[in-house]
Amino acid sequence: MDAIETLAEYFAEFPGIGERQSKRFVYYLLSRNPNYLRDIAGAILDIKKNISQCELCFHYFSGAGKTLCDVCANPLTDISQLMVIEKTLTMRR
Repeated sequence: MDAIETLAEYFAEFPGIGERQSKRFVYYLLSRNPNYLRDIAGAILDIKKNISQCELCFHYFSGAGKTLCDVCANPLTDISQLMVIEKTLTMRR
């Protein structure tokens, strides 16, 4: 199996990404300069080192080594209330 197919298979494992879309991702990456590829690879490697999951609410947050997010760690947080969030999205522009 060649490098294009291998990477496309990894992308196809992402939720909602099929075979055609995964190949589009690969061809997009091929069109970018090596610095972009290095930066995106570094960001992927860093995510496991720098992101934690709160052991109470299971929210992902920046805080390597911390076990609670800022909301759960705050003594003023009312733990008698329950908030259900379907998806967390952070949009940046």
